[in-house]
Amino acid sequence: RAMIFTGPPLSQADDPVVVQRLLGYEGRKIVCGGASGNLVARCLGVVPEVDIDSMTPRVPPMATIAGIDLVTEGIITMNAALGLMRQSECRPERLPSARDGATMLAREILLADEVFFLVGQKINEFYQNPDLPLNLSLRKSLVNQFMDLLRAHGREVKVEYM
Repeated sequence: RAMIFTGPPLSQADDPVVVQRLLGYEGRKIVCGGASGNLVARCLGVVPEVDIDSMTPRVPPMATIAGIDLVTEGIITMNAALGLMRQSECRPERLPSARDGATMLAREILLADEVFFLVGQKINEFYQNPDLPLNLSLRKSLVNQFMDLLRAHGREVKVEYM
């Protein structure tokens, strides 16, 4: 089982609720997104530690937060992980052995029989930039693509938008 928290909720008042749900989840705890990681760290009273060694030319670095199994950047990493999952035909043994955020995220997702997406709906203004490549879908579109792919490969997938 894995819970993926991505994107802050619409209301900042819901931040502690989201973090408690994540921490209370019985399974792997994954955070995707810088704002999401900072939100979790702030609620826990810690500072995320960025792992610069995990950065590649195509994938931003990962971070660590005590109590969270994987912390990655958001849209870029999720998009790359989705591509890796498609290339591997959703078979974890076919994923590259790399230790970047996208590969680690794809591996975590593919090793789970049940994936729960907890998706905040607050808009990140950065991704509204018309100069960004068109293949950088918004968070909701990426989550839908993950759900379709995982369901097609027999995984149980749930999503909740906040």
